[in-house]
Amino acid sequence: MADLQTSFEKARGVLLVSFVSDPALEDPPRLSELSREFGAKPGRWIFLAGSPGSIPEGRVVVVDESGEIRGNFDVASAEFSSELLDSVGDLMREGRAR
Repeated sequence: MADLQTSFEKARGVLLVSFVSDPALEDPPRLSELSREFGAKPGRWIFLAGSPGSIPEGRVVVVDESGEIRGNFDVASAEFSSELLDSVGDLMREGRAR
């Protein structure tokens, strides 16, 4: 995700969200600590808590400003980076990045 943050550094309307499903990590002070540990820039990358089992692991989902899922990518895929960049690029060209 840190690489993605760098890739989208100048892209307006792109927000990275990481979900944490470990109960030991999901209180606000610990989420803030994780944010600092990973070098998340405020307003660009946020950490949220979720219920164990409700968050798919190893996936990145692209959602447009209207809430429509525009891509769902497996981070272990060899094509992950290029597919993700293409998907976000499409949204930006359409003016639908948020």
